[in-house]
Amino acid sequence: MSPTSDIQTPVDRHKFYFQFVTTPTADTPGTTVLLHFDNKRYLFGRVAEGTQRACVERGVSLKKARNIFLTGETKWEQNSGLLGMILTMADVAGDDTAEEKKTLGDIVIHGGPKIWHSIACARRFIFRTGMPLNVREADPKAWKLSQQPDYVDANILLWALPVERKMRRGSGDAMPNGRSASPSTIQREQNLRQKTVHDMFDSDWRKDRLTEAVFRDIKLPAMIWKRDPSTKDLQSTFCTKMEDAPYIDPDEKVLVRMPWPSALVTELPPADNLPTSVSMSYFVKGRPQRGVFLPKKAKELGVKPGPDFGKLSSGQSVTLEDGRVIKSEDVLDAQLPGYGVAVLDAQDVHYLPDLLQKLNNMQDAEILVNVHAFIWILGPGVLHSHGFSEFRASFPSVKHIISSVDDSPNYLAMDSFAASAARLAQIRPNVFTIPKHNNDTSGKDFYGDDLIQAQRALLLQAAPKFELSTKDIPEYVNIDAKVAEMSDETRSLISALETSGPSAEEFKDISITTLGTGSAQPSKYRNVSANLLHIPSIGYFILDAGENTIGQLRRLYQPDELEEILCNLHMIWISHLHADHHLGTLSLMVAHREATRKRAEAGNPVSHKLYLVSETNMTDYLEDYKSVESTDAVMLRVLQSQITDVNYQPVRLKDTTLPITRLDTVRVSHCQRAQAISITFSNGFKVSYSGDCRPSAAFAEIGKDSDVLIHEATFDDGMEGDAIAKRHSTIGEALGVASAMKAKNVILTHFSQRYQKLPTLTDVKPPNRLNFEEGGDANDPPGPIEDPALTENAVLTGDDLKQMDQAAHGAARVQSTSLPPALKHQTSLQEAAEQMSICIAFDLMRVTIPQIKDMYKYYPAIESMFEHEQFKSDERRGELRAANEALISARNKKGQDKVKAGEQKKKDKNQGGKSVSGTQTSVSDGVEE
Repeated sequence: MSPTSDIQTPVDRHKFYFQFVTTPTADTPGTTVLLHFDNKRYLFGRVAEGTQRACVERGVSLKKARNIFLTGETKWEQNSGLLGMILTMADVAGDDTAEEKKTLGDIVIHGGPKIWHSIACARRFIFRTGMPLNVREADPKAWKLSQQPDYVDANILLWALPVERKMRRGSGDAMPNGRSASPSTIQREQNLRQKTVHDMFDSDWRKDRLTEAVFRDIKLPAMIWKRDPSTKDLQSTFCTKMEDAPYIDPDEKVLVRMPWPSALVTELPPADNLPTSVSMSYFVKGRPQRGVFLPKKAKELGVKPGPDFGKLSSGQSVTLEDGRVIKSEDVLDAQLPGYGVAVLDAQDVHYLPDLLQKLNNMQDAEILVNVHAFIWILGPGVLHSHGFSEFRASFPSVKHIISSVDDSPNYLAMDSFAASAARLAQIRPNVFTIPKHNNDTSGKDFYGDDLIQAQRALLLQAAPKFELSTKDIPEYVNIDAKVAEMSDETRSLISALETSGPSAEEFKDISITTLGTGSAQPSKYRNVSANLLHIPSIGYFILDAGENTIGQLRRLYQPDELEEILCNLHMIWISHLHADHHLGTLSLMVAHREATRKRAEAGNPVSHKLYLVSETNMTDYLEDYKSVESTDAVMLRVLQSQITDVNYQPVRLKDTTLPITRLDTVRVSHCQRAQAISITFSNGFKVSYSGDCRPSAAFAEIGKDSDVLIHEATFDDGMEGDAIAKRHSTIGEALGVASAMKAKNVILTHFSQRYQKLPTLTDVKPPNRLNFEEGGDANDPPGPIEDPALTENAVLTGDDLKQMDQAAHGAARVQSTSLPPALKHQTSLQEAAEQMSICIAFDLMRVTIPQIKDMYKYYPAIESMFEHEQFKSDERRGELRAANEALISARNKKGQDKVKAGEQKKKDKNQGGKSVSGTQTSVSDGVEE
């Protein structure tokens, strides 16, 4: 970490402040704080799942953020939102102007050991170009007390504080030893991780870039291109051996795609030889600030108003006509010191001794001078411990702002979604649920003037003077008030609905909960993809697990209910490696590990295993990551219905504890190795899930006669061009697949986030003929799996690139298939639903199989509800716009009055002073008040 300039050099006077973005709740488990300067932002804390969505909810802009300072331990629980946050920041940085790039710099992640490794593990599904990312890991063994900051830029001075966990001998909680390795080996392995991360974000690789090579020298399998001598078109052949292309001479020069750099790293060295049980904390100070310029004093010294005033106020000296040199300090008032705040993290009490010792050393070295507040991020049991009380007593002169899992109320952090969910629960309460929450603040009596409970949007101004502000803290969501806002029209539609009686249908108790129903990135109203299937007497199954799936479950179930679900969870299926479908997987696996461990300790061990089922890249990712965090899940690789273990040994379903009689998968047209799945359970129930894809005949075949089809419907009808280009399906196309499959029930999900609340329910027209597209060859050459935020905006250009793109992904249309007459020329989803049970998915919707067929009856009320919400939202925006315009007008008037007052003073001075100046001044003073 390299300082860039003299840390004592003062800068211009300015204000900067810290503001809480999140505090611990069910779906925002991490505490994050944003440091604001006019030209830059810095994010501190535990960037857990839900952080990104909370930023969207609160309107927190990351446009100027390039530095993340991770606190706490390098554990998935504490930084599970990091990868999603990096992707978002990289996309935002991609729009920077040259001047912004210069000011903001590259993305830098600061943290403890194993951060390089954690990010490098994601090389199979993260790919950017021209977006440099750097990591600065603090080594506790190399840490030395120094007056020199670890990080310096134009705004801040920062000291990183890696704190080690100190255990009493014989405590029985020591960490297992990892591999022993020499310093040179450790450095060599770190270099590999660093290069891997560089290639993930700053490579110049392009999939349309080919290189010439002799055919026999190419490592197979590979896609080979040869230009047709007559047409000049590129012809492609996928070769597993040279005999696959008999028309190419072994010594002939052909074209081959340059290897994707990260694909060359098949395996990372385990990170078990790096320090563990290290918690990161930070001290951050603003730079010293120059005193305020004193124009009267400058004039007394003979300085004329003009450019010399500007030079002096910016710290420069000026030479007068008589040769005298006037220094800036001669005409500035007292310099402000660099005020600061500490951000301290302790997951448990065993971190407190080393932290206290290091803080005392820093205090002795006067590094803590002008640090006015400690922001505490505390794990369970720390806040009310004797050790923490002693710690506070050692620093009585600072404010202690506490964010603790023990005392933070479980308020509804996603206000907009919570309000909609509460209204939906009025429409069909046995399907929609008010998210679980608790606004209890009874623990506030523990706090006082110097011990302050953190709240989202609490603001700590550090300079020019320290002060706390609560004016931006939002009120907790009032569920009754949100329900009361429903329109009379919506209430009328609800009252007209008839409640269905009990069902005698087969599989009547099986339920599907759509935990996340949006695409690409979390939004206010929809989280990313995840589905929970519950088959009573058999157990639970997850179909895709986008970021913060565990948070959605915590909002839907009480802790004891969730523990029961986790202990009876049999399988997690991941359809493909786009981040919006799998970044919540590890949190589920860790939560399952803790729930089953708790049961085992209580003498009631869980007998079955949890299986993570996906393609090779997903299981390889988890294998790489297990030296940071291990789980007890069994990983199975599946491709084209062939099941193997992580060592590629065949696995038979009957040899597992899975209550499944048949599991079929097919490749689908979306991204590399994307798969759709069909599962038949031991009770005969059959479910099919598309993941993301274009319509697939092979999927319709394996899913034939499914009891339920869950199919993506990213785009409205009329956007078929977008769906084809981005390899998704429209609502009509999804219904076409359901018809070809003869599915009994259909749940449509994975809607584009442009449809924030409800997709269009009218004018749905399944095409008369459905153009199926099938997935690529199982031996596709390795390449980056594009992020959905990129693929949804990708535009292919150039004939060669189009040819290559089609050949590389193997997405070829097959013969069109006619739809049954009953599904042709539909005018609305309601009419289609009368012939096929169809359901539109919403987040946290829990529907039983018989309920699906009646869901369409509720859509008029739901549509009315959202239309009224939109009207109220537009109304509020209009009021806010009017208030802002009034404020701007008042400021402009104040400025004009000041100008007039100044002009009047000059006029009065020239006239020898008239009483009218007093009148003008009094008007100006009134505006100032």
